[in-house]
Amino acid sequence: MASMDPLTYQVVSLDPPPEAGLPTVPPGSSGVFERLMTVRSVVFANGQWGDGSATREEEITRQTQGLLQHVNDTVVAYENGDD
Repeated sequence: MASMDPLTYQVVSLDPPPEAGLPTVPPGSSGVFERLMTVRSVVFANGQWGDGSATREEEITRQTQGLLQHVNDTVVAYENGDD
């Protein structure tokens, strides 16, 4: 549904809760948003630098796509009963 109607079914990044002690991404930080679909799943990945950096776009894209590929492989294996 998020792919077909992104205004109604929005996907947003979640910041860590305050008690986690981790920094949040500053508003307006640049990043990359990717998604993929498997047989029964849709996986979304949003890569942003934690310091709000607007540089090294190729690197954050590569890392986000690598993570997304790993998740895809895991989800597909699960859906196929391989894991």
